[in-house]
Amino acid sequence: MEGEEPHRLPSRERPYVVYFERPRCPVCHSSRLRAHRTSRHGDESLTRHSVCQDCGQRVHIVVE
Repeated sequence: MEGEEPHRLPSRERPYVVYFERPRCPVCHSSRLRAHRTSRHGDESLTRHSVCQDCGQRVHIVVE
């Protein structure tokens, strides 16, 4: 329909996007991490115990 604005959702109902970067190994900076265990905590966070597939470094990633 000509002259009409496209339907827009109110700001509180608009979907949002959260961008994040993949975790990297602190030693070789590879993003090839393999999680071998995940621990859940009482505060709703979790810790991923991972190993870098390139250099073997153990990495702990905390997800809130």
